[in-house]
Amino acid sequence: MEDKSIESLKQEFIQEIMSEQSFDTLKEWLYMHDEARYVASITSKEPELI
Repeated sequence: MEDKSIESLKQEFIQEIMSEQSFDTLKEWLYMHDEARYVASITSKEPELI
C-alpha cells in the first residue's frame, strides 16, 4: 500500500467531494468526514488532528 501524506489525502478527499453530483451522497461524505475527524482526534498523535 502506498504511504500518502496527509496533504495528498486531503486533496484526494476534496476532489472526490467536488466531483459529487448527488446532494444525499455529499451529505454522507461530510458526515463520514466528521466521524473520521472525531476518531482521529481521540486516537491520533498528529497535531493537526488533535
